[in-house]
Amino acid sequence: MIDDILVPSATDLAEMCGRDRDPDTKLPRSLAAYIATLAMANRHGLFTEVGLDGIEHTISYGELYDDAERVIAGLKRHAGPHRPHVLLCFESAINYIKAAWACLMSGYSILPVSTMYFYRDRDQFMTRFEQLVATTGASIVITEPPFFGSLAEQPASILDIAALLRTDVSTDNERTLIHHASELLIQTSGTTGTAKLARIGPQALIERFFDGDVIDRRTHLNQLAISSVGGVRLLLPIGVRTIYLNAGRMMANPGAWLDLVSRYQVSDVGLSSSTAEKLNECFRADPRRWTGSPLKTIFVGTEMIVPKTLLELAEHIRASAGTEVKFIFVYSMTETGTLCLARLSPDELKDPANLPGGKARFSECALSWSLRIAKEDGEIAKRGEVGRILARSSSRMFSGYFGSGEPATVDGWFDTGDLAFIDDAGLVLTGREKSVIIVNSRNISAEDIEYCVRNIDGVRPTLVAAIPYREAEHNTDRIVVFYTPTYFDHDHLARVAADIQRAVAKAVGVKVHAVMPIRERHFIRTRTGKIDRQALVSLLASPSFPIPETRGGLPHPDPASPDWLARIWQESLGLKALPAGDSDFFKEGGDSLAAVHLMVAIEHHLKRHISPDRFFENPTLGHLAELVGAGEAEVAIAEPEGLPTQARDIAALDRALRTASASWPGEHPFEGGFAVGHNLGGSRPPLFWICQAGGELKSLAKQLGPDQPIYGFRSLVGLVPLEKYAESGLDIVCELYLSEILALCPTGRFSLGGNCQGGIMAVQLARRLQQLRREPTLLALLEWTFNKRHYDGPTLLLYGEDSVTAEVYSSDKHGSSEGIAGFENRTIERTGGGHGQYFTGSNLNSLAGKLIRHIRLAEAR
Repeated sequence: MIDDILVPSATDLAEMCGRDRDPDTKLPRSLAAYIATLAMANRHGLFTEVGLDGIEHTISYGELYDDAERVIAGLKRHAGPHRPHVLLCFESAINYIKAAWACLMSGYSILPVSTMYFYRDRDQFMTRFEQLVATTGASIVITEPPFFGSLAEQPASILDIAALLRTDVSTDNERTLIHHASELLIQTSGTTGTAKLARIGPQALIERFFDGDVIDRRTHLNQLAISSVGGVRLLLPIGVRTIYLNAGRMMANPGAWLDLVSRYQVSDVGLSSSTAEKLNECFRADPRRWTGSPLKTIFVGTEMIVPKTLLELAEHIRASAGTEVKFIFVYSMTETGTLCLARLSPDELKDPANLPGGKARFSECALSWSLRIAKEDGEIAKRGEVGRILARSSSRMFSGYFGSGEPATVDGWFDTGDLAFIDDAGLVLTGREKSVIIVNSRNISAEDIEYCVRNIDGVRPTLVAAIPYREAEHNTDRIVVFYTPTYFDHDHLARVAADIQRAVAKAVGVKVHAVMPIRERHFIRTRTGKIDRQALVSLLASPSFPIPETRGGLPHPDPASPDWLARIWQESLGLKALPAGDSDFFKEGGDSLAAVHLMVAIEHHLKRHISPDRFFENPTLGHLAELVGAGEAEVAIAEPEGLPTQARDIAALDRALRTASASWPGEHPFEGGFAVGHNLGGSRPPLFWICQAGGELKSLAKQLGPDQPIYGFRSLVGLVPLEKYAESGLDIVCELYLSEILALCPTGRFSLGGNCQGGIMAVQLARRLQQLRREPTLLALLEWTFNKRHYDGPTLLLYGEDSVTAEVYSSDKHGSSEGIAGFENRTIERTGGGHGQYFTGSNLNSLAGKLIRHIRLAEAR
């Protein structure tokens, strides 16, 4: 219990700190002394980490300090007398703190390295890492598995922290603190958008993060990436407990954040508007499960303020816990720390005067900072005149950018690159200079565009980005707006697109060149949680993804022709004669894929969108004619000229998969989603299966029995040619499926599998889940006949005794088969039947029996 933790008195701690304090500033003389003082004074305080896998690890501050001393002893054996920069590459916050403390207390400067791209793009991660080693001249890297093996070929000394922690400190006679001017290097976009390394000296760190002598009794919660400047707070822990929630875990399962707040009685937290929206989704889904108690203060970063999102969160907390929260908006930069603040109650947040244009009005500067607004010519701006923000501090300023040779300030003032004006009520941010879009010589703030789009009904307000797009033959930017809609209905998208065009034209007087609806997964974020606009620019330039095409050659549409729908129906089903009005689509041999082709053809030729759900209610030709002729709005999404079709193609494939899934029998846990469930009352860990048809899934679920939950996803058979199953294409669909898998099974065990081409997607998903530390208990592949895919997790390869592949699988030479050899931890089993015969009769009984047996064996391991 928290009450059992021993907390030093103010007098005791003041005495301990005073032994190594500067008599003038009353602050510790060195960062090393500060770390040692706090850690030793608060040995019984606790640090809890919730990792990407959801598992909690707790360690005391005293144990962290003792381990840091072991790392110090180990470092002495690998380093010479000089103090090089040390790169820290960690996913574990606990290991990161041990290594960082050790470096700073022994005189090394450190650079935390973001591991985000290690899982997303290994080659890109290695390229960035090599650039950091070359730029800093770092000769030491401290890391942990799984990074240790990947970094082994680097020119620097790669040290495994597990080995350093085994160092015997009993023979180390030099354990005094080193008063060396260590510094922290942090990767930042700087003020221009170009990647840089900001140098933050020890005194600036002390000044920014110093919280007084008395260790308070609060519990602190931090979910910022440990490689960001916000992660520095973890290096200076105070309070009875500090909790770190892995940022990836937070995004995959925001309910974990609410659980921690309730369980550990967290009162003060920091979050962004996008995080607040994630929490709102949890409250909406189950308002009785979550409680925000005893939250009192929420600190909000100011890059994106969405008042209605924050107000909704405040209302959820009030309704569930009976408490009122206050918001503190913080304007800060990596180079400076917090510059100014704005404190608002929910009622004050409702007043537009306090958030002009959706931007906070700051009424107070942070301690030791002075701010002013300068025009382009360097003159001080008048009241209400927009200019660049200049900041000055004698103690909290960063030391400059590494290797640039340029001073951090000019005449003591740092140019932030941000734009603002000052009026009688305070300072108002108007945007960042690096996000200005230049249209016909006019400077337009991307934030102004995004603000008006966020207020449009049908737009998810935290998923909006305005970016410039410039083609080679044009000498001006074009505005492209990316956003995620509340749902992907074609009529809805048409209305929202028109509303966005009107709102932006009215707000800034410029036409939007293209409106691009995309899924949340396509909004790539930086390590600090900001939307990566450059990634969206890359999306525009990426290769197009194939659009599902209708079968056969369809007749030219003639809305006046009464038999046109009948003819397109005939073409979609391959019928010999025109169907009658009461012809049932599925009784005539139609399936979900044929339904997709039918809907796409109607949209393309008649410019009408048909809701799949409404069609499936009565899947007859007569009912379809009623939907087309009376009641469905006209599709009015204009095709943007001159832009690649990637985003539109993804949306088309996405719509096709959702349409197919909607026709499958079973339970649909997400409205308009992909997953279809059976046996959901069962007690066993779920099985996720990728197949071609809902009938296959239903038959398999019945044979597995009511105690085995199973969720099915549609494969790409018939939608994407096999020869176009490129890794990049699979990634797009798999990321969509991955989000639903993690939502349905955020913790605990599960199995994964697929048959035929569904196996390709199953392997890709297994590899992604393995990267996220959520490896399936078993990967089961039926009829795997494809090229090599490396996967080292437990794998069951099933083949049919009548299959054309039986000879390969049953021979002694199967280990040399390129398609099989990539599964190092494989088991091969024979089942009844052959291709297209597995889901009926005795063959289905054999398949289900093999799956159940091997899933149970894997679970037992």
